[in-house]
Amino acid sequence: MNFLKNDNFSDEKTLDPRKYPNEIGLKVFIDNNLNPFPPLRLEFIPNSVQLGNVRMDGMMHARWKNTFAAYGYTFKASTSPQVLRDAIDTFDVNRDSIGLLPLIIVPYLSDEHLAELDEKEISGIDLCGNGLLLSPEFRVLRTGLPNLYKDTRPIRNPFGGDSSVFARAFLLDPEYASLSELRNFAIRRVYTEGNLVSSGGAFLSLGTASKVIKSLAEELVVSKNKRGLVLQDPGRLLSLLRLGYRPLERPRIMGRTALTNEDIWASLESSYKGSRFVATGMYSASRYKVLSGVEKISLYVDDLKSAVDCLELVPGKAFANIELIEDRKNLVYFDARAEGNAIWASPIQTWLELATGGSREQEAALGLETLLAHGKGANLP
Repeated sequence: MNFLKNDNFSDEKTLDPRKYPNEIGLKVFIDNNLNPFPPLRLEFIPNSVQLGNVRMDGMMHARWKNTFAAYGYTFKASTSPQVLRDAIDTFDVNRDSIGLLPLIIVPYLSDEHLAELDEKEISGIDLCGNGLLLSPEFRVLRTGLPNLYKDTRPIRNPFGGDSSVFARAFLLDPEYASLSELRNFAIRRVYTEGNLVSSGGAFLSLGTASKVIKSLAEELVVSKNKRGLVLQDPGRLLSLLRLGYRPLERPRIMGRTALTNEDIWASLESSYKGSRFVATGMYSASRYKVLSGVEKISLYVDDLKSAVDCLELVPGKAFANIELIEDRKNLVYFDARAEGNAIWASPIQTWLELATGGSREQEAALGLETLLAHGKGANLP
């Protein structure tokens, strides 16, 4: 039996994480009887108790008509996949010794989290109003309410921005003996100032790498064991990279040049010294044989004015055959591939631009996604 609508859990009563730390938020949730599951009536008994091998933070009673269910709950201040998986595994292993229905309370539960709980037949509720309550007599599901809690990951966006080079690196080599080896690999893959080898920089510091790895481990993407850092779930990594990818608004110029494509690459190589250039992922799609018909050359450059002068570009959309996009950050230049004078985007960057494009581009992205998921990214020409 599902109850998906709730008129009693109003926006006015929804917890505001800017006012309440997570642990206090749970207390407010309990003290104010913020019940997201009518017609169930919930009663919390927030007393720590040892049940079997599990230390519970309290108990909860749920009543509906003539039915009654008693839960033992544990509260976690984080909802990272690792934290949730550990709590689920603890309940799953010790289910018979608890004597109560297992319940996990966290700040936020996504649809993916709820599906994982449902598969293990373990109840869970969050402080935003979502949740799943299971008993022999009823099954109550509530989902779709937004996450009110700030991301607690050690780095803001490990799957977007310059720091995501460390996440992308695992699609090129799934195993690193140490954090230093991962950092050195990423440095070698950064294209800068006309070279395919970089001296690195602050964005490639060991501290940044460590924060990214912590986030990857919490997301169950990478494990740290005796072998070092090992990719565990390439499919999930691809999904997180796609979710984290945010195309930025960048300065750009569209226009026409009398130079052929071969001359464009040659001119950049000979005259655009001290600055970087690389084909966009969209334009690189034909090189990886996943999309054809992209006629207008499209490039990232880190000095737009110099590139315009170098290529004698006349701005204007009429009969335009070239587009230049200024990007002074490092991510689009990661894992660039040299072919003669041309510098092509990484297959990872190409896949991301296709995967976030239109239906035709998304279909083309599937071929690259399969290759990346099977560890073939480094072997692409």
